[in-house]
Parts: sequence; structure tokens; C-alpha cells
Amino acid sequence: MTKDQLLEFIVNLIEEYPDIANRIEEKEDLKSGRAHKIVRSIRAEIEQLSSEPAWQNHWSGEGNIPDYSHIRTRLESLLSSGHADEVLELGKDLWDLGNEQMESSDDEGETGEQIAECMKVIFGALEKSTLASPEQILWMIETFLEDEFGILDDPKDYFDDNQYDDNAWSEVANTLLNRLGNLPVSNKSETFHGDYKRRHIVDWAITALELSGRKQEIVPLLKREAPITQCYVLLIERLLEAGMRVEAKATAVEGFQLTIDKAPGIAWQLEDKLRKMAEEDKELSMVAAYRAMEFFNHPSLESYKNLEKAAEAVHAWPIVKGTAMTFLQTGVRPDVKAKNGKDKAVCRDIKLWPLPNPEISIEHKASRYQQFPDVSPLIAISIYEKDSHEVLRWYAIAKKTPYLGSSFDTQVAEAVKNSHPDESLKIWWKLAENQINLVKTSAYEVAAM
Repeated sequence: MTKDQLLEFIVNLIEEYPDIANRIEEKEDLKSGRAHKIVRSIRAEIEQLSSEPAWQNHWSGEGNIPDYSHIRTRLESLLSSGHADEVLELGKDLWDLGNEQMESSDDEGETGEQIAECMKVIFGALEKSTLASPEQILWMIETFLEDEFGILDDPKDYFDDNQYDDNAWSEVANTLLNRLGNLPVSNKSETFHGDYKRRHIVDWAITALELSGRKQEIVPLLKREAPITQCYVLLIERLLEAGMRVEAKATAVEGFQLTIDKAPGIAWQLEDKLRKMAEEDKELSMVAAYRAMEFFNHPSLESYKNLEKAAEAVHAWPIVKGTAMTFLQTGVRPDVKAKNGKDKAVCRDIKLWPLPNPEISIEHKASRYQQFPDVSPLIAISIYEKDSHEVLRWYAIAKKTPYLGSSFDTQVAEAVKNSHPDESLKIWWKLAENQINLVKTSAYEVAAM
């Protein structure tokens, strides 16, 4: 093409695709050092796009998902032209406004995914910026601390190359430790929920201490923070790594008693640690005692099997099994103290219980969510032990319990089909009728099956 032909060709392209004109103009502005004009334009685009409502109707497919791909392309172009500081400046705006948009969005996470893709460009600008190494690390840490929706990749993906030296990480560690020292203890910690953000600062402080070669400061930090953020599990793991087994066990016992009422999830993680330590120490009776504790507090087929295996290892299964089944039928258990004389929480004769007391204790509290006989695990256990008569016995009671509904119909019908074919047939017949009554093609297919 001649020069005139090329010009005509480009002008025609620009008229059809205006973005081409913008890209050409931006490249010329960057070459001429007029980056401020582009920064202003990108910021305006971020403000406009982040103000759009983000929503998606899963059923109809309708919706509006803001498209951040153009912003990402412009940020990449700005970064490749050597304007890393400007990219970071825009990244802060994008992150703040994007989080506000995600907070009010009603989509399946698509908006967050697009913002996260833009943030990869922002993080790529850090190393090329004029910020000192510790400031670069802290910039990224602060961004992750503000990631309430969990849209960013694993932080390790950005630090695997370990592009920062020990001194930089040590300075970051000092900053984070000082920040923790100045943070007021939230009143929420009194209810054992702790401060979510504080816990993440602790996690980052541990990372910084490790990468700066100051690992010896991690356990003292966790000891200070455990009563505030309930990081007992992490503390125990670190104590075990350091060979401080006795202290790890004592910490688990103390942590369990402090968290069982208001943070039971943490408490049962600590119980799991204690049981595993007993397994490692070959204390088989104590392992069985912990399995019994798990079963009495969370009765299920899985906890029953775990208890069976542990009790058989110490030749105590017959007695333990009898007590376990009595508990499922009556609520009477041997491993807790009654709160008062009227409480039925004590076994018939606690002297007959063959297992030792665990190193932790739990006070019996009647739950309105648990009723006896506890037919759900009773049916599951009866099926597991192939006791058809007991399966049908507990199933008959379950059918009178509204909240169980038809959850066991299929399992029971399958379990008793050989021993009680008539009963099995009744269940299948009823299930087929229920499907037919829905008067839908798909329901007929299920009924026929």
C-alpha cells in the first residue's frame, strides 16, 4: 500500500473501531511523557465501571456483569511503558471501588474474578515501583487483609520466588508486630469469635518471621495471641514442631476447656490433636476414651465405627457397645458429670465403664435438638450391622418423627429386601406412588425405576 492507502485504511478502521484510535493516541501520549492524561482517563473508566450494578439471574440468564478487560489491557500498557507507580496508584482506586461494588453485587462471583485479574497486573507493578522492598511487601499484605470476598490467589503464589531478602522481611515483621501491639483487644474476643482481621495479621507476622529467619519468635507470639484469637491449633502444631510435646498437650487441654462453650469448632480440633498424640504415644485406652467422647457428643455411623475399632484394640468393645447403644436409646452416658441429682447424664454404674477419663472434660447439657431414642444413627448402625429387625424397629419410630421425613426410605428398603421382602416392597411402592402423584414426566421415570 502507498502512504495514502495506509492512511485511508487506518481511518476506516478507526471509524469502525473507535478503540483503535484510543490505543494509538495512548501510545503517543506515553511516548511523549503525557502519562497523567492516561491515568486520568483510566481512573474515570474505573469509577464509571465500578458504579454499575453487578447482577446475574441464574435461572433466566439475564444480568449485567461489568467488563474490566479493557481496564486490564490499559493497565498492562501503562506498566510496560515504565509507569509502575501510576499503576499502583490506580490499583488502589480499583481495589477500593471494586470491593464496594462486590459488596452490593448479586452475581456468581464473576465481577470479583475480573477484578482479581486486574489485580495481578497491579501486583506485577510492585517490584518495578519506586517503593522500598518492605513497603512493597506491606502494600501487598494490606491488600490481602482487605480481601473480604477471597477473590485473590494464594499469597504464596506471589512470594514463591522470594524476591525479597531477610532484612526486608524482618522490617515487615517488626511493623506487623508493632501493629498487633497497638491494636485494642476487641470485645468480640470475650465471646470467643475474636478479631478476624487480627488473626490474619498474626498469620502474616508468622510468615514474615519465617522468611526473615526469626522462627524462634513465632511460639512466643502465638502464646500471646491464643487467648485473643483462639489460634490454639496453630500454637500446638508449632510446639510439636519444636519438640515441646508436654507443653503442646497442656496447651490443648487448656484451650479445649476455654473454647468448648463458645467456640466448639476450635475445641474439637484440639480434641483431635490430643487423640492423635495419644495414638502416637501408643496410649490405646486413652485413644478409645477420646473416640467415646466423640461418639457421645456427635453420634453417627462414622463415630460409631471409630469407637468400635478403638475399643476392640483394648478388648473393651462388648461393654462399650452396650453403653453406646443404651446412650442412643436413652441419652444416658458414662463420661460426664451430672449437673444435679435430677440429671440423667450418669451411666447405670460408672464403675463398669472400662475406659479411662480423657484429659479433657465436658459438662453435660441437654440439647433441644437431640432427642432420644436418636433414631438416625440407630438406623444407620443397624443397617451397618445387618440387623434387619432393628432396622425396621427404628424405622417405624423414625416415620413418626417429622424432621426425618423420608431420608431413610431407600436405604431401609435396600437393607431389608432379602430378610423382609414384603416390608421392602411397601416402601418402594409408597415411593413410586409419591412420584406418580407429582404428575411430571421426570417423576414417572423415577417411579418406573
